[in-house]
Amino acid sequence: ESVETGTEIFTSLGFFTVPAVIKHRQCLHLDNVTACLDSVEDLGDFLELEMVIADASEKEAALNDLIALLEKLGYGREDLLQTSYLSMLQKKRFGDNA
Repeated sequence: ESVETGTEIFTSLGFFTVPAVIKHRQCLHLDNVTACLDSVEDLGDFLELEMVIADASEKEAALNDLIALLEKLGYGREDLLQTSYLSMLQKKRFGDNA
């Protein structure tokens, strides 16, 4: 019915409120690659690259293509993050207890 009703239902099931992730995103597209530039409040700026593939057999080649693009931009595998913005915000705000 409403956000309030939804919140009550999820709270009754044991869910709890987490910090909001506030970001501004600009996406650019070229061929089969989408590059999103994110500015995340309280975290900083990030680049997210995505390539759409037809099936899982193309995954390794697509990853290699994205790594090559990162290297052209001056970055490497060591710069990759596999953590959500929410997880990073919780760690920043609450430390390792998040």
